[in-house]
Amino acid sequence: MGRWLRWGYGAVAAALPTVAPTAAEPGGFGSPAPPVFGKDFRISGAAALSDEIGAAAAWNSDNNDFLVVWRDGRDRAGGRGYEIYGRHVGADGSVLGPDFRISGPAAVDDEQDPGVAHSATSRQVWTDGRAGTATDIYGRRVAAGGGC
Repeated sequence: MGRWLRWGYGAVAAALPTVAPTAAEPGGFGSPAPPVFGKDFRISGAAALSDEIGAAAAWNSDNNDFLVVWRDGRDRAGGRGYEIYGRHVGADGSVLGPDFRISGPAAVDDEQDPGVAHSATSRQVWTDGRAGTATDIYGRRVAAGGGC
């Protein structure tokens, strides 16, 4: 069964289908508009009170869950810039545990452009400006239950 995600601006939000549509159904595979089922639900946690942007998601068929990652501005007031956060989301759209910071403590500038591959141990990559003169690509492994 396929899964579709859409992302809201501000808080990271998604909508997942409850049933996979057929080509004959409105919004089905043959439709020019992407099918969206169910209500939006928030993925970024309650502590995410600033901009959450640039979300990416990957599916893990072994665990039947998504790892959703995004650029998060909750620590900008403390002078850290944007950080990379993530959260596991079940196949039914339920959030699995709290959201968690992925970019490490040495990442003190703006981290952006998150990308993710999700398997037994996920890989997360992002663009990082910690060098001060140019951006580099950094990455980190994420445990199946969250955390790095």
